[in-house]
Amino acid sequence: LPTLPGDRTYQLWAIVGDTVVSAGVMGNDPGISPFQVAGDITGFAITEEVSGGVVSSENAPLYLWLDA
Repeated sequence: LPTLPGDRTYQLWAIVGDTVVSAGVMGNDPGISPFQVAGDITGFAITEEVSGGVVSSENAPLYLWLDA
């Protein structure tokens, strides 16, 4: 992922059924970021957010993976 300004961060979201849950704040220049999610995962998304992350994103995903 490209490096973001210091006041921005990438945030990983897990999609579990109809629920979207934050799986972690990855920082503005992420490397490998371990995380755990329980349940039947139907997808993942990465958004750009304010530093520190958000509880619920209003931004469109930069990257999206959905289990087909």
